[in-house]
Parts: sequence; structure tokens; C-alpha cells
Amino acid sequence: MRNEVKILNDETVQVTKAFERKACIFGTSEFYKWQEVLKVIPKAKMQIKTFNRKPNKNKNRSYENIKAYILAQENSEKLLAEFENTRMQSKVQTNPYEYILSWFDKNFPNYKESTVFKDTENPETKKVVDIKPAA
Repeated sequence: MRNEVKILNDETVQVTKAFERKACIFGTSEFYKWQEVLKVIPKAKMQIKTFNRKPNKNKNRSYENIKAYILAQENSEKLLAEFENTRMQSKVQTNPYEYILSWFDKNFPNYKESTVFKDTENPETKKVVDIKPAA
């Protein structure tokens, strides 16, 4: 693995979380690498490397929420049939979810302005309310 051991100063060595777990198991390559580090820096302590992850911008676009949004549209029956067709087509794609999101974004570019999608961070609004199709 790339960059699994990085010497930061005289007492601190930055390692990945996976390296730290494996370094405690006798006989693994990580164990022997850590022993080599300790020969060079006897007082070395491991510091786990943290990664800055991008926030998940798709968290409100579950299949349930997409369906709820479609049901709130005027021509919901036609759109729902198109959505189900897209879901069937997505099964042969490498990333079915991204395929469906691409279709959704193309057909509903203004979905963020809608109140149909609920904020998943707030537990009170986590569940989607059933929306009856427009008559």
C-alpha cells in the first residue's frame, strides 16, 4: 500500500488505519515494517492518517425519495413508468445508482428547490411522507 508509513518527527510516525491493525499481528509484513521503524526511531508512536471525505451530496436522493418526487409531479404516471424502465436498464450498468441519478438530474434539474425531499440529518424528517399522485 502506498504511503502507509510516513515519519513526521522524532517520535511520531503517520500510518493508515489498516496498517495499524495489521502491525499488531505477528508475522504480517506490516508487523515487520513497524519493527524496522522502531529500530530507527525507538520511541516512535503511531498516528493514524485521517482522510477528508467529500460529503455525500446524494444522501437525499434515495430510490424512495426519487419516487416520492416523481409522484408529486403532474404527469407522475408517465414519469414513474420511465423511472421503472430506467431502473431496469440500470441493472446492466457498472454503477446502476449513478445511471439512475444521471437520468433523474437530466429530467429534474430543479429538484433541490422542491420541498418533497426531506433533510436526512434531522431524525424527525427522516421518513418520506407518502404523496398521492396528482389527479
